[in-house]
Amino acid sequence: MKTTIPVQLSIVPIRTTTRVTTQTLHILTFIHRFRHVTAKHLQASLGHTTVTTTHNRLSLLYTKGYLVRQYGPDDVAHNQPMSYCLAPEGLVVLRAYYPQRQFRQLRSIQLDATLGLRSRERCHILADVYVHFKRHFNGRFEFFAAHDIANLEHMPDETPDGYVRVDLPDASTQHYLIEIAGTSRATYQQQRRFNSYLQFFESNRWETSQVSRNPSLLVITGSPETQRRLQYQYRSYLADCMVNDFCVLTTTRRQLDTPEVSIWREVQHGEWDHVHPND
Repeated sequence: MKTTIPVQLSIVPIRTTTRVTTQTLHILTFIHRFRHVTAKHLQASLGHTTVTTTHNRLSLLYTKGYLVRQYGPDDVAHNQPMSYCLAPEGLVVLRAYYPQRQFRQLRSIQLDATLGLRSRERCHILADVYVHFKRHFNGRFEFFAAHDIANLEHMPDETPDGYVRVDLPDASTQHYLIEIAGTSRATYQQQRRFNSYLQFFESNRWETSQVSRNPSLLVITGSPETQRRLQYQYRSYLADCMVNDFCVLTTTRRQLDTPEVSIWREVQHGEWDHVHPND
């Protein structure tokens, strides 16, 4: 009679990795890019009909330890929504599934969980810009955050907050650098960054590495008052600029959240004109 030998549980192979869905990888990658996002931003990226669906998905990933949530007294006082950032476990998942990609360091990910309100606001505004382009140029644009472009030679020394490449129906491609004015940056820092853009365009580094005209600079301000103030500052800077095709377009954060596409104003030596981003 054949004897059955029981298998000890200790030697039964155990799966050490959990299957991760494509949607989960999309969410983790999206949050890694922007550092901090809200459910509204992810709803636009995922194309969910209701934000409730997005909240449910985020809650699941939070329960699994992939995400960190920030929502404290300051957020309540300033009427800010709950903010999500990547947890170290979420970074582990991304590195495991995309071993060839470059991700931020663990220390940077850990610092995201302690960002103050103003720093998180900068991340949210950058994600607002993404939603604006998603709304009007869905399927025809690529969006990059500072981490994605920091080491590119054809970028300014002061790394822009973001970069957008838009493919238009006429087969032309438009390039935009993104600058978020204010929100935890001092006036002297903002001036230094704009001077870096001027030096970049005057150096012709973009033209020598790309087969297109110089990118436009999109500047997002927190209020119409700040927008008007920057109008006068940038006019004087452009008056001394040696490059003719350096185009600066401004808008406010509130305008990004409207269905209008013509929200950008061009800074000129004379009048300000409403323009479409792809004009």
